[in-house]
Amino acid sequence: MDYVVWKHQGQFRDNGTPFIVHPVRVTLMLSNFGFSIEHQLAGMGHDLLEDTKATYDEIEALVGDDVAQAILLLTKDRDSYPVYFRKISENDLAKPVKIADRIDNLLDMTGPVWTRDKQVMYLRKSVKHIYPMCDESIGALGEEFVRVLKMISNDIGCKIDL
Repeated sequence: MDYVVWKHQGQFRDNGTPFIVHPVRVTLMLSNFGFSIEHQLAGMGHDLLEDTKATYDEIEALVGDDVAQAILLLTKDRDSYPVYFRKISENDLAKPVKIADRIDNLLDMTGPVWTRDKQVMYLRKSVKHIYPMCDESIGALGEEFVRVLKMISNDIGCKIDL
């Protein structure tokens, strides 16, 4: 935890909250839905490679190869979103972390950068790319994802098909 706090020091979310709040919420969500300590470690570190100067070797030394591999998978491949989401969906550690991450992001769509158009786009991408990951291996976390999708859809007045 100290490592993640240190690496995210001075970073803020679009709505102005300290960035560290996001990985903590993702980790707590994974814990509350009964996911393992490995899932929780991946949740805590899921943005390290993407948003900080953390290295894979540093992360691997702290959490081991399986968790470090999940964190690497969760680091966006901006050149190929379909490949990025497919790889995550095939990894038992990364998949629930991505779903918890997306739930937290959906619930945090506030502030001036989150125009209605941007909210609609993010909601639709969530339905397209994340919803298919919500199989029986995800359990109640998938149900929570669907609940949040429907709530956000209603709040912003955007019809979605699930």
